[in-house]
Amino acid sequence: MRSGNRTGFTLLELAIALAVLSLLTGLFLSALQKNMGRLQQAEAQAKLDAIETSLRDFARANGRVPCPSDLASPVTNQYFGVEAAAPGACTGDTPAAKFNDGANTAGGGIPVRTLGLPDEYALDPWGDRFLYVVDKRMTAAGPAVSTGSITVRDLGSHIRTSSAVALLMSFGPDGHGAYRLDGTVKSSGSMNAGELQNCHCRSDGTPMLFDNIFVQSPPSGDFDDILRYYLPSAFRFAY
Repeated sequence: MRSGNRTGFTLLELAIALAVLSLLTGLFLSALQKNMGRLQQAEAQAKLDAIETSLRDFARANGRVPCPSDLASPVTNQYFGVEAAAPGACTGDTPAAKFNDGANTAGGGIPVRTLGLPDEYALDPWGDRFLYVVDKRMTAAGPAVSTGSITVRDLGSHIRTSSAVALLMSFGPDGHGAYRLDGTVKSSGSMNAGELQNCHCRSDGTPMLFDNIFVQSPPSGDFDDILRYYLPSAFRFAY
């Protein structure tokens, strides 16, 4: 007895087709995610390039570098992106740098409005605020310091420099310890010692004592912070 023409899929064939489709979708999404990650990394470097150029231009024009801005000011606040008052101290007035080690190092946000940059340059591609740290003596007009106050080491605790005068940093894709646009602190639960040192915070994002030590390293495991530091020779001042 002849059977009729077969016009549909069996359950097995349908299951195989769905499995193949699922595999292809996973491969596509993985490739898309990797490409997006590369684009975000490139955007972060491009923004850092622009900020670096603006800092150099400011130094040449003003005989000093700017103080950091207040990290917690919302974008609607008049002080968003404005350098801290009292150059040479960067604290003690309004606005003020968020961090101070009690000696010569102050930290906060990118003073984008002081530098004449668009507000979006205060934020990295992951929507978190860049960190700007400076030897506050460099923010006062006058002779530049010959040895900065900022120490930068690698993940193995080897010192790269102990005399940096400024640094710029993105807290990377995981954003652990970064300040969001709304002024709150982001926590990814990172346990990486380098990331915790850079944010001067714990794994839940709560702050620890701010100091002058930071970590620079290529991405490794769960470390994804992006850091650039500058020695005194990086800035030319006009007097």
